[in-house]
Amino acid sequence: MAQTAKQKRFSVHYWLLISTVVAAFIAFPLLVILYHLFYEPHIWTTLFTTLRTGYIFNTFYLAAGAIFLSLILGVPTAWAISNYRFPGSRFLEWGLILPLTIPTYILSITYAGIFDFSGPIQRFLRSTYGTETAQNWYIDIMTPNGLLVLLALSLYPYVYVAAKTAFGMRSASYTEAARSLGAGKIKTFTKVVLPLARPAIFGGLFLVVMEVFNDYGAARYFGVPTFTTEIFRSWFSREDGLSIAVKLSALLLVVIIFLIRAERTQRGLAQRSGGVRLRPVRRTEIKGWKGILTGAVCSLPVVFGFAIPVAQLGYWSGLTVQKIAGHELGVLILNSCLVALVTSVLVVSIAVLFAYTRRITSHQLGHFISQISVIGYAIPGAVIAVGVLLPFAFADRQLHQWFGGEGRAQLWLSGTFGCLVFAYIVRFMAVGFNGVEAGFEKVSTRLDEAGRSLGRKKGSLLLRIHFPLLKTTLAGALLLVFVDVLKELPLTLILRPFGFDTLATRTFELANDELIAQSAVPALVIVMVGIMPIFLLHKVINKQAWKG
Repeated sequence: MAQTAKQKRFSVHYWLLISTVVAAFIAFPLLVILYHLFYEPHIWTTLFTTLRTGYIFNTFYLAAGAIFLSLILGVPTAWAISNYRFPGSRFLEWGLILPLTIPTYILSITYAGIFDFSGPIQRFLRSTYGTETAQNWYIDIMTPNGLLVLLALSLYPYVYVAAKTAFGMRSASYTEAARSLGAGKIKTFTKVVLPLARPAIFGGLFLVVMEVFNDYGAARYFGVPTFTTEIFRSWFSREDGLSIAVKLSALLLVVIIFLIRAERTQRGLAQRSGGVRLRPVRRTEIKGWKGILTGAVCSLPVVFGFAIPVAQLGYWSGLTVQKIAGHELGVLILNSCLVALVTSVLVVSIAVLFAYTRRITSHQLGHFISQISVIGYAIPGAVIAVGVLLPFAFADRQLHQWFGGEGRAQLWLSGTFGCLVFAYIVRFMAVGFNGVEAGFEKVSTRLDEAGRSLGRKKGSLLLRIHFPLLKTTLAGALLLVFVDVLKELPLTLILRPFGFDTLATRTFELANDELIAQSAVPALVIVMVGIMPIFLLHKVINKQAWKG
């Protein structure tokens, strides 16, 4: 028996050791960025004396504005869907998530084309009312305020999903108690329901802020300087550009770590507020013109955040598909799918390793590994790209010296397909891990005990018991990672191999060259692929929240 116990401990330590090594590799780029906070401190002087400071104001202005508008778009619609039935409510329940399928840079490029002098609005005004009237009605959307509105249209579903889940899981006892004490509907909502949902809504707003910080394509196209665009500008336009970019990345990383801490504090409040048995609220049916008006108002975010952009992209694609279809489009789809598939398989495999290690061991290191490995999703892609490139470039220089090379060092590691995939793993590890861990939690530990009583080892238990039960969960996690990689822009722009284009990079490059109509074809492919996870997300929400 002593030998058996010793073998069991060795097996657990073996899984823990492998997980620790893999997690260290994933966390290393972020540690490199943090290290550069204190490395070469004299560069901070250059940074604060020579660089523009408007990008700091713009970044936080866009984040604050996106928070405000996302609350306006997300919370009332979530409340209406959770509490009432009206014409179109069944479609809007999942339709309000559809704007997530359109990356912010694609939405911005599309609306820039719609409001452009040669766009459909100006053409209609010129043909109907004349050139002078059309000029008077011209709206310049390519401003910070225009960008702010488009960011909110693209990102409000994060708040909607969080609020809808929180509203659907609340207990009817709370609202009934408030109403029995004489509180009206508005007071009950503001004093009872909204405070209970606040931690969940805060989590949605946290994702909105992270996406604003990560955005590069929309801000770059609109000419609005932000933290991310400044990292790119410094890197490619200054002699000491890389050092400045690293410092900016480190500064942004500190801000994000603070925000992560605040979000987890709110999440803790949500967990401590539990303990009451949930009893769902019955939805009230709204009929007649009130129901039609409610449906029309709730559908506005979907119309402007999804329907109009997709219709415009479809129109442009019909005009230009022959110019980009064929070999070029095939290569773009192949490149995008290849890198997305390789990344998603590796991410899900590593997620299974971390989740299973955490399941079979009570060691605190297992929990720490899972926390460290998923932090990359909250870090902008440009920051991760800098953190990955620095150690890979250093390794290239060392390899060049060891092999006695002369001249410029070759790109043995950086600028390769493997470097790009590794950066994606760091960025999207959380997407795969969260889904896989949730799947493991649904599998009873009694199955593990039964398997061990039959002499099965831990690896055999994973292959023979857990994998068959987790096939749907693993497929869902794979799909989510695949789509996220397909849409990622700033990280891909920095780390892609020479001559390696994806749908995202080609869309941005064509739009940047003022070929907006031609950029619609790859953009529409990204949007259509992105619709698939929406149905998956809708099913997950319906399992968590009450369905009336």
